[in-house]
Formats: sequence, C-alpha cells, structure tokens
Amino acid sequence: MSNSKKVDALMIQVLRETTKGNVEWRLSSPPDSIARATENYIPIFVHANYKDAELAIYEVRSKYWRDEDEYSWSTDVKFSVLVDGVPVAESKHYSPVLSQLFDEARGNAANIENLLDNLINNSKK
Repeated sequence: MSNSKKVDALMIQVLRETTKGNVEWRLSSPPDSIARATENYIPIFVHANYKDAELAIYEVRSKYWRDEDEYSWSTDVKFSVLVDGVPVAESKHYSPVLSQLFDEARGNAANIENLLDNLINNSKK
C-alpha cells in the first residue's frame, strides 16, 4: 500500500476515533516548518497525539495570482503526521473524509457541543 493510501486509511481511522471521543484535539499556532517563509495564511491549526504520533489538520489560505498586481485567495485543508513539528506524511488531495475530519477536529478542540449547549441554555433564561 502506498503512503498516500496509508494516510487516507489513517484519516478514516482517526475520524472514527474522534467521533467516539477517543482523540482530543487542541487549537494552537502552526509550527514554523509549516508557517514560515511562505505567503500562505493558516487561520486554523488543530493537532492531537494519537498512538504516540502527533497529527495535525489545518486550513491553508494561499494567494492565487492572476497577474503581478491582482490576486485572490484559495483555501485548502491539509492533514499531516508530524515529527518534531515537521510534516513527514500529508494528505495529497481533498476528500470528503478530510473535510469531515477537519470539522470534527475543530469542533472537538473548541468543545463546541458544550459551548453551544451553554449558549442555548443561557438564552432560555
């Protein structure tokens, strides 16, 4: 099995474990190896320890240049296995699993269910 297929299988496994509540994701700043020396902007970086490995899933916004003065932004989501903050294996393409894992990890890191429940319960008073 190629590394790309192994990363895809890992994403499925981690998604299952995240939805079961077995993986705890945390919001943080991206490591320098991902954020430095680039014009990309990373507004959301979420990472977790899973089976003694560090995993990260993050949104990358990149400039798409039309000419030397005009550009727009494109958005991509990346999943990586990190060693000492350096990506050593990454998702190579967009997939529904990647999108769902990003949503689950972000919600898990923000404890969104409790936050929303508290907001709903507080508004009923």
